[in-house]
Amino acid sequence: MIHSLLSDRLPAWRLLARGVAELLFPDLCPWCKRPLAPGDDPLACAACAEKVQRVAAPYCRRCGLPLDAGMPPIECARCVAHPPAFDRLRGVVIYNAHVGAAIAEFKYRRGLGAGFALAGVLRRAAESGIDWNAYDAILPAPLHPSRYRRRWFNQAALLVSEMPGGHRLPLRSHWLRRVRDTDVQASLDVPARQKNVAGAFVVEPAARLAGKRILLVDDVATTGATLNECAKVCRRAGAAAIDAVVVARAKTW
Repeated sequence: MIHSLLSDRLPAWRLLARGVAELLFPDLCPWCKRPLAPGDDPLACAACAEKVQRVAAPYCRRCGLPLDAGMPPIECARCVAHPPAFDRLRGVVIYNAHVGAAIAEFKYRRGLGAGFALAGVLRRAAESGIDWNAYDAILPAPLHPSRYRRRWFNQAALLVSEMPGGHRLPLRSHWLRRVRDTDVQASLDVPARQKNVAGAFVVEPAARLAGKRILLVDDVATTGATLNECAKVCRRAGAAAIDAVVVARAKTW
């Protein structure tokens, strides 16, 4: 609960943290942590540019899965057969080993320099139609308390709060709660991932989602199972519209 209070109710604290971060980690490449040269795209330095690919059309209009062919608006076969609970999911870059290494540095080794740079990447979801100011509440995919104690932070909440302008957004880290300490999704196939997160999330009773526009946030989406399960409980709580956004979207299920 302490981390929720810090991220949701102390914008001055977030501003101070952001200022310190900019002094300690100025203009770093999100993927290799080297300082960006003048004229470099903030999405990737010159050395990383060939290894980092933006998610670009064509992609599924529902789950954001990058597709090899087709004219938008289109949906992938999985979304046609099994529509997700969210209205749309968008990613900024395509997940690969180079992208994954940077996210792992941030997520598992507390590489805050990488985290602050990745927050800037997440902000660029605006380029795929995510209007950060259009939502009543922004909900990071929650960690189970035991995993939070090991990691010390929720990476999705930090990515939102530390991106440019993040302190002004309606981040609500405590509105969704993970009630089961699930297995790590990366080691599971598609059916196992869906089963792993089934019933793992609840909406807090004090969170009034009825009629609200919700944006779910996570670092990576592979099958989208975690975000879909979060969206299901938000739907049951009466959310009117639910989008989801991630830094990196896998190109295959």
